[in-house]
Parts: sequence; C-alpha cells; structure tokens
Amino acid sequence: MIIAADFRRQVSRSVVWLSEMSLAIDLIQVGLWKVEGHLVADCVGDRVRR
Repeated sequence: MIIAADFRRQVSRSVVWLSEMSLAIDLIQVGLWKVEGHLVADCVGDRVRR
C-alpha cells in the first residue's frame, strides 16, 4: 500500500511494473482539509493487479 497526496508518473509506472511481476499494490490518494476547526480526510484508492 502506498499512501500520498499525489503520485508522480514514475511511481505509477513502477507500480504497474510491479503488478506485472504479480505483486498487488494499493495506491491510496489522500486529501486533507480543515473544516470548522476539524480535520477532514478524503481518500481515493485503486488496487493495481495484473
């Protein structure tokens, strides 16, 4: 599992290559905001499999 605010193209390409080597990897993109004094997280994820 790789968690980040954004993924560079090199990271995405590396994950695709690793998935071709039969390794399943989750890419989780996280955004954080402060709303009325509270921290709010938004997550989007993809599992890369071949």
